[in-house]
Amino acid sequence: MAERQVRRRKPERLCNVPYLAFDLGAESGRAVLGRLHAGVLTSEEVYRFPNEPVRDGTSLRWDVRRLWQEVCASFSRVNEPELTGIGVDAWGVDYALLGDDGQLLQNPVAGDRGQPQVNDWSMKD
Repeated sequence: MAERQVRRRKPERLCNVPYLAFDLGAESGRAVLGRLHAGVLTSEEVYRFPNEPVRDGTSLRWDVRRLWQEVCASFSRVNEPELTGIGVDAWGVDYALLGDDGQLLQNPVAGDRGQPQVNDWSMKD
């Protein structure tokens, strides 16, 4: 078996390394550029955009295509030739259903935002 070499960053290259984080909240999303320097993390919001759910029958759903467009637009606002890492955090109670091929089956149902939600299923007595 061939031995795999791991490239390690030199300590001087670990200074001021950029990371891009996406926070997709209930009402808005944002891209935040973080830098790690000498053990201290600084952050700068580089882009903010609305997260407006769309109505689908009796439920609200995330507009995944538009959110993806906003995430892609965020990269044009980052003046970095190379990012060390990218992270994504989303509203905690929402979920997406994927098919066997990994494709999104439908837009995720938006979580409770203080409004009554009607589920697509019901319990029978």
